[in-house]
Amino acid sequence: MLANETLFGEKPQPPDEGLASERVRLDRVQYAGQFRAIWSLALPGRHPVWDEYLICLYDLPASGEVPVIRYREDVTHELIVVALAPEVRIDFDRDVFAQSQLIPLMGPNHGYQFTAESDDAALSRARVIVCSVLAGTLSPEDDARERWDMLFDDGVRLVT
Repeated sequence: MLANETLFGEKPQPPDEGLASERVRLDRVQYAGQFRAIWSLALPGRHPVWDEYLICLYDLPASGEVPVIRYREDVTHELIVVALAPEVRIDFDRDVFAQSQLIPLMGPNHGYQFTAESDDAALSRARVIVCSVLAGTLSPEDDARERWDMLFDDGVRLVT
């Protein structure tokens, strides 16, 4: 677990002194038989216009109330990264699933479908991505597409 990761509405803490201006929060739910997790990130200075992002992870169940599209038969999960319009800010004291007013910028920055043995395994894989973004070694912007592709070389890229 990330040092400042929050679960189910707990207040987030700064990750460490080196990243004190950055914030992160994780919210997870089961909805209509589908596992969903969203990391909310505030990353000041990473882009000149916006600085908040969502990294969204969800499973692709074979059946259930939520229809899913699998781009390869063996994929089990999908990860999407979106930048948020700066007009509406993330409230890090509230569950992101209750913040329908947030405005994703058109088109995700990154999107992949991949195979994981379980929701926990997919969550662990996504957690590595979040840690890399927070550390500044992986950009959430689309200028880092080649690096993201290497991280998901076993998956299907959804964003061109």
